[in-house]
Amino acid sequence: FKIALEKTPDNATVLRNLGITYRKEDRLAEAQRTYEQSLQLNPQEDTMLSLGNVLLLEGKMPEATDMYQRAVRADPSDWLAWGNLASAQLWNHGDVKDSRSALLKAVETGQEQMKTTPNDPFLVAKLAQYYAYLHEPGLALPLIRKSLVLAPHDPDVLGCNSESYEALHKRTDALNLMRQALKFGLSPDYVKKDPEMKALRDDPRAPESIRN
Repeated sequence: FKIALEKTPDNATVLRNLGITYRKEDRLAEAQRTYEQSLQLNPQEDTMLSLGNVLLLEGKMPEATDMYQRAVRADPSDWLAWGNLASAQLWNHGDVKDSRSALLKAVETGQEQMKTTPNDPFLVAKLAQYYAYLHEPGLALPLIRKSLVLAPHDPDVLGCNSESYEALHKRTDALNLMRQALKFGLSPDYVKKDPEMKALRDDPRAPESIRN
């Protein structure tokens, strides 16, 4: 990517891909800077989401919230953008009522996407998570089970479902799935920065690699 940038320094796509690489290496400050450069060249909604994710992991909740709001304005039909906005609002203000409107939009747009891709395991898992934060276990739990059947070894799906169980106050189930997610490759550093998993990390039964 750096070689490509030497030849095309104003290439927003290369910058975004380099930002993704930095994020996966847990080089968050470099990822943020690279995403910001990409956005200046081409304000793509996907890059807004990526930058919002990095800001969230850096603990910059107001900035993450602003970036996700920008993303949903760019594409109001993006279920993931609405869901990420809800998460940022939840952890910025600490009260689910502040994020309820965004959660409802995430559910609405996610259900619409389900008509096209009903067996996308990540979509199913995220939709379960939105219902979990809306305190709808009757709607969340079947979707958790479905996503685990679709992708039993996917670390992102397992981690997402662990968060859902945590939101539903099912700590033992959350810990079991977190252990599996880590086994199959979920980054411990990512989990340690995830504000939605702070209480789980404080549990003495939590895996050592993610303890606070």
